[in-house]
Amino acid sequence: MDTVFYNAVIETMDVNNSVYEACGIKDGKIAFLGTNAEAAGLPSAEKIDLKGCLVLPGFNDTHMHAVNCASNSRRLMLDDVKHIGDLKKKIAEFIGTNAHKGVITGVGFNQERLEEKRYPTVSELDECCKDFPLRIYRICGHVMLVNSKSLEIVINSPDYESVRHNVDEENGILKENAMGVLSEALSENSETTEEEYSELIKFISGKLNACGITSAGTNDYFGDWRLISAFRSLDENGELTVRFNLQCCFGSTDELKVFVESGEYGKHSDFFKPGPLKLFTDGSLGAATALLNEHYEGDPHNFGVAAMSESEIDCFISAANELGIQSLSHAIGDKACEWVINAVERALNGRPNTLRHGLIHAQITTPEILERMKNAGMIALIQPVFIEDDMDICEKRIGRRRTQTAYAFKSAVESGIPVSGGSDAPVCSFNVLENIHYAVNRSKLTDELCENVFIPGECLTVREAVRLFTSNAAYATFEEDKKGTLEVGKLADIVVIDRNIFRIPKHEIKNAAVLRTVTGGKTVYFAKAR
Repeated sequence: MDTVFYNAVIETMDVNNSVYEACGIKDGKIAFLGTNAEAAGLPSAEKIDLKGCLVLPGFNDTHMHAVNCASNSRRLMLDDVKHIGDLKKKIAEFIGTNAHKGVITGVGFNQERLEEKRYPTVSELDECCKDFPLRIYRICGHVMLVNSKSLEIVINSPDYESVRHNVDEENGILKENAMGVLSEALSENSETTEEEYSELIKFISGKLNACGITSAGTNDYFGDWRLISAFRSLDENGELTVRFNLQCCFGSTDELKVFVESGEYGKHSDFFKPGPLKLFTDGSLGAATALLNEHYEGDPHNFGVAAMSESEIDCFISAANELGIQSLSHAIGDKACEWVINAVERALNGRPNTLRHGLIHAQITTPEILERMKNAGMIALIQPVFIEDDMDICEKRIGRRRTQTAYAFKSAVESGIPVSGGSDAPVCSFNVLENIHYAVNRSKLTDELCENVFIPGECLTVREAVRLFTSNAAYATFEEDKKGTLEVGKLADIVVIDRNIFRIPKHEIKNAAVLRTVTGGKTVYFAKAR
C-alpha cells in the first residue's frame, strides 16, 4: 500500500452502508477496507492514525461557479453590509484603493439583510460613486444595481430596446438579460488569458479542498476556449486537485453542435470532463424573477422573468438529446420547471432518459412536478444552503400555500428522483458540512438548537444529506462506478471529519470541521484537530 489510514470510522456510503476501521490506498485507488488488526499486517509506505475521526467519500458539489468564485475574491465583497450607509462607505473605501481599474463591481449584496430591507437608489449610489461605472450584483446574480454612469451606458446601447422591459430606469435596477448589456459594454476590451484562468482554477481548488471537496460541477464555460485549454493544461501537468465537470452554456444550438462535433465533449479524464449543456430558464426567488404560474404575492403583474422562451428550451434540449449530451437546466419557479419537463418529455418521446437530463434548483415545485420528473427519469441538483436566506422571504414572495410544497427535498428523495447537492457558489458558501446542516435541520446557522425549522416534514436524515454530496453526486455525472462511495477499486477521494456527524446531536453538525482531504490518494488539504 502507498498509504493506510486506520483507527477511523469509515462510512463508505455504499449500498449496504458498510463501515470499516481502516482503508488502504494504492496507485490513487482504494485497495483495502477492513479492521485495524488487518491493517496492522499490511506493508505500506505510510500509516496514519486518524484517532477515531469520521471518514467519508470526498465531497462533490454538483453545481457551482468555481472560476467566478475565484474572480469574486478580487472584487468588492458586500455580503456583510447591514445598512445602506455601510454599503456606501465600503464602495468609497474600495475606490480609494485604486483596485477598481475604472469599473466598480460589487458582489454578494442582499437587500434582505439590510436594516432598510430595500435596494439603494441611483442617487444614493451616485453619492459615493459618480465618476466610474458602478454595478452591484445581487447575491443571486439575477439583479444588478447601477449608478447613473452605468445606467447611461445601458440606455445608449444599441441593444437597449430589446432589454428595456428588464430595466427600471428610475431606480437603477437591471434584471436578467439587461445585465448582460452592461457587462458586455464594460468588458468589451477585457479578455482573460489562459494563464489567468489557470491561476483562478488553482486558487479556488485550494479553497474547495479545505472544505473536503474533491469533485465539482462548475458552470463557467460561456464560449471561451481558453478556459478549456487552462483546465486541460493543468490536468496534463497533474496540477488539478479537484475533479471538475464543466457545465457549458451556448448562445445557439449551432454552437452546441460545433462543441460536441469538435470532440471536446467526449474528451474526458478522471480530473476534467467538459459537458453537460447548462441552460438558464428563469431568475431567482430573492430577486422576484423566478418564473411562476401564479403572480408574486402583492404584485399581480409580476410572474417572474423567462430567461428563455419555451420554444428555445425545447430546441436546446431536443438538440442535446439528439447529440447524446446531458442537459441541466436552471429552473426555480414552478412554470420554469414545467417548461423544462415538457421539453424533456418531448425530446424523449417515451424513450428512457439515459442521458439523465435534469433540473438545477427546482425550488418552487408541486407534487405533480415531482411526479413528472420521476416518470421522465430526471435528476435534481438542489441547494439546501439556500434555506439560510430564503426561509425568511419565501412566504413574502409566493404566500403560505405555495411555500408548503417548496424546497421539497424529502419529497423528491422519497419519490425516487436521484437528488444531488450543490452550493451555487458564489451565490452561497460551498462549505459542504454547513450544506448538510441545512438539508438535515432546515434552520439558520445562528439558531443554536435548530428550533425554527423551515417546513419540518422536508428534513432529510443525515445519511440522505451526505449522499447528496457523495454517491448521488457521482450518479449525476455518470461516475458512480468510479467515485461517490469508498469501495475497493474506486478512486481514493476521501474527507476526514473531526467528529462523527451520524452520532452527534443533529444541531451540532454545523460545528463539524474538515481535518484532511485526499484526492486520488494524495493529501491536498490538512488541518490540525480542533
